[in-house]
Amino acid sequence: MEDSLLIKQFQEGNLKSYETLYKKYYKLLAVYAKQFVKDLHISEDITQDTFVMIYEKRSNIEIHTSFKSFMYTAVRNNCLNYLKKEAKMIDTPFAQNEPIIEEEDANTISNIELAEKLAKAINKLPRQNKEIFKLSRYRGLTNEEIATKLNLTKRTVETHISNALKKLRVDLLPIILFVLHFFYF
Repeated sequence: MEDSLLIKQFQEGNLKSYETLYKKYYKLLAVYAKQFVKDLHISEDITQDTFVMIYEKRSNIEIHTSFKSFMYTAVRNNCLNYLKKEAKMIDTPFAQNEPIIEEEDANTISNIELAEKLAKAINKLPRQNKEIFKLSRYRGLTNEEIATKLNLTKRTVETHISNALKKLRVDLLPIILFVLHFFYF
């Protein structure tokens, strides 16, 4: 269902639409908030508080962009407010605690979404492909080290990695094409 319809229903008091928006964006927003406050529990609290705020002000909210952009802005502002309060509590100038954001928010959001889609694609891999791929790409083990660790031949490890990469390319190709089209055309 489109966000605009969900927002309209939510503003009219439909709690199911609010729940749908919450489930759709909470995780992404919490990860985004963590980039500012550097603590997962605090970022989750800030994200939760932001959702509570929009629930309480639902009838007066005017969203001129997308709901997603609106929420990213609201979460960012709440993170910055949190950091300002923290800076005052420890008697340190806020400027020293303000996060440095080198990329546009849209790029950060895209990177988070892409990482999440990559993780989902990896989790769809068959068990052994996934295990070997993670050992190779995330733990940095060589094919020989993986073969020794899992009692396999080096060639079997290479085949599993090759198969995993083929499956990931198929799953992620539409996303890659969209990103290339969005940024280069």
